[in-house]
Amino acid sequence: MIEGPIKINQVNRPINVDDGLGADVHMLWQAIGRPWRRRFWGLMALSLVASASEVLSIGSLLPFLVVLTEPQALGHWPVVGQWLQSFALSSAKPTEFVMVLLGVVFGTMVLIASLVRWWLSAACSRYAYQVGGAIGQDIFKRVLLQPYSFHLTKTSSEIIDVTANRVQMVVGSVLMASLQLVTSLVMVLAIAGVLLWLNPLLASTALIGFGLVYLLIYRVSRQRLKANGERMSQVSAKRYQLLQEGVGGIRDIYIDGTQDYFVNAFQQADDAFRDAQSKNAVISASPRYFVEGLGTLLLASLAVVYATQTTSSAAGAAAFTSLVPMLGVLVLSAQRILPMMQQIYAGWTSIRGVTHTLHMVVQWLKLEVPNASPLKSIRGVESDSSNAVVFNNSLELIDVGFAYQVGMPNVLSHLDLKILKGQTVGLFGTTGAGKSTLLDVLMGLLQPTRGQLLIDGEAVGLDWRRQIAHVPQHVFLADSSITSNIAFGCPSEDVDHERVRQAIEQAQLSEFVEALPQSSQTVIGERGVRLSGGQRQRLGIARALYKRASLLVLDEATSALDPETEEAITESLARLNPDLTIVMVSHRPSALKYCDVVCRLEQGSLVQID
Repeated sequence: MIEGPIKINQVNRPINVDDGLGADVHMLWQAIGRPWRRRFWGLMALSLVASASEVLSIGSLLPFLVVLTEPQALGHWPVVGQWLQSFALSSAKPTEFVMVLLGVVFGTMVLIASLVRWWLSAACSRYAYQVGGAIGQDIFKRVLLQPYSFHLTKTSSEIIDVTANRVQMVVGSVLMASLQLVTSLVMVLAIAGVLLWLNPLLASTALIGFGLVYLLIYRVSRQRLKANGERMSQVSAKRYQLLQEGVGGIRDIYIDGTQDYFVNAFQQADDAFRDAQSKNAVISASPRYFVEGLGTLLLASLAVVYATQTTSSAAGAAAFTSLVPMLGVLVLSAQRILPMMQQIYAGWTSIRGVTHTLHMVVQWLKLEVPNASPLKSIRGVESDSSNAVVFNNSLELIDVGFAYQVGMPNVLSHLDLKILKGQTVGLFGTTGAGKSTLLDVLMGLLQPTRGQLLIDGEAVGLDWRRQIAHVPQHVFLADSSITSNIAFGCPSEDVDHERVRQAIEQAQLSEFVEALPQSSQTVIGERGVRLSGGQRQRLGIARALYKRASLLVLDEATSALDPETEEAITESLARLNPDLTIVMVSHRPSALKYCDVVCRLEQGSLVQID
């Protein structure tokens, strides 16, 4: 079925981050799809491998330091003692070979751990940006598959902001941060487990102290994180709006001399965005400096305490000597674990800092996709669908009424109109009479709030749009060649160049195109900026004619043309396929003189038919 009157949906309601961060993360998890979720668990498995390599690198340091500081202690290690005996070496006095070998083992394990961490980091980055791409593509698909009425409630800057900017923010501040948080947490727990096994008191004291520093700083700054995130979300949309208005309205800006207004407005919005962004970055990085200083102070204090407690006796010296390998392990562990704890904290604050943006992206991911499969373009190829609507006899509006919102006045009221196949029907009326709305109903873009639209006596569906070619008053043109604009939306390899040539000829563009340096391959600039208004309009007509549809709808399509060109085009249209049905809207009676039927609209009602 074609869509009905405009309705307020999820993305229209106010954003409320109190809906719950957990709910948004769960929705995002469900939205990425099963293959991506499986890859996530693969990353978790890789993080376990990275954790094991870190533990082994730290564990291999202890025997190496023992060999250097207390060689005879190795003899008391059962595994090492047996290994030494297998080499016919004295376990009481290891040779230089053992020292070198243990040093090589330690160095190798450190190198392996570094490579695995690099592998994990690269895999997480690829995963986050690929998932971000999938999310942006999914939102773009959902937007394009929404009912036409949805786009009447949204601005292009809002859609671009969400699809490009906010999804990118979610990638960097949620997906990447989440992966760093989880993988770092796994490695921190693994290393902490080893430290607790080696020295429970010292390890638990250090870990609790570090954790309290992070917790204290987060609790002090969390409200600021939330406020900065909301500010970033608010001004982000304003930045995109100003950029689009500044570039899109450049002609009026030059004429009016309003460059300063747009420059200053964009500067204010952008400065506010960057300021909030930088404040959150500072909050995320702050604990690192305190914790690193605290960790260094703790290790230095421990060494001093043990050194002052030992005496000059052999027993005291031996006790201090046995502490050196443990201190070395603790230093290496701290060098590994502190950056990971910082990543955990930074990841969490990063997520909390974009909660508002995450919630907005999730709302757009909730847009429902129609059950019907997307219609494939028929530009450049003939439709062979057996289920397509066939327009054989008549197009009929029966007692049609339409209002854009419930409770608003009707734009169309009790309208009856029958158009026979092959007829050329003209519509005219004052501004606001309902002409454009009537065309949207005829094309199946809007569903009547009352009455019916019938094709050969049957209610229409989505396939009806495949039979329509539309030329609006303001034609959208892409920054590409004339051929690409005529076959708009058609892959280059599927373009029927003979059909393009015929469309150019019928739209009275042949002389202009042939005079161009690259003929129909000439690039016309963004929005056709290198063309005149009349040339842009004729290019829109050529695009419609290229489709070879059953119904050609012209909405003020000749308004930008001079009378001679308008006469030539309307006469050319009148000579087209006799089975082609044409509906024309114009304010100028001269444009409708070739019409078989002329209808007058007044305040949404059909008051005259000639």
